[in-house]
Amino acid sequence: AKADREQNRSERSSAEQQLNRDKQMSRFKSRLAELMQREKELVESKASEKEINAIREKIAVTKKEMHFLRDQHPAPAQAADQLRGRAEKIEAAMRRIEHLKNAAEHLNMAEAHDLANKISAEAEQMRREVEEARHGLEVEMRKTHESKQHQEHAEHQDHHGGSEVQSLRAEVNRLRDEIRELRQLMEKRSK
Repeated sequence: AKADREQNRSERSSAEQQLNRDKQMSRFKSRLAELMQREKELVESKASEKEINAIREKIAVTKKEMHFLRDQHPAPAQAADQLRGRAEKIEAAMRRIEHLKNAAEHLNMAEAHDLANKISAEAEQMRREVEEARHGLEVEMRKTHESKQHQEHAEHQDHHGGSEVQSLRAEVNRLRDEIRELRQLMEKRSK
C-alpha cells in the first residue's frame, strides 16, 4: 500500500511536469511563429543579410529547444496506459476490500471476533488508501484533460489539424468514459 502511494505521488508529479512541458511547448510555438513572421517581413522589406541571418539563427535555436522538449514528452499511448493501469489497480483493490469485508463478516458469524475486528480495521485502512489513490487519479485525469485541451488549442492556433489530434481527442474521450465507468463501479461497491 505504501509503494502504491509512492507510485501515485510519482505519477501525479509526472502529470504536473507534463503540464509544464505543454505550456513551455506552447510558448516555443508562439515564439517560433513570431520569429518566422519577423523573418518574412525582413525578407520582404529587403533588410540586410545580417539581420535576416540573426533571425534565422534565433529560429534554429527555438526549433532545437522545441525538439529537445518534445523528446522529453512521453507518448500519449504510454500516458494513457499508465492511467489505465492505475485505474485497474484501484479496481482490484476495491475487490480485495470487498473480500476482506466478507471474510470479517464470516469470521464474526464463526465467533472469531478478534480476527474479524483486525480484518475489518485492515479493510478500512485499505479503503482510505484506495480513496486517496482514486482522488489522485481524478486530479491527474483533470490535469491531463486540461493539458490536452491546452495543447489542442495551441495546435488549432497553429493551424495544425489532422489525424494525430483527432486520435488524441478520441483517446482522451475514451479514457474519460473509462474513468466514469470505474467511478460508477466503485460507488456501487462502496454502498
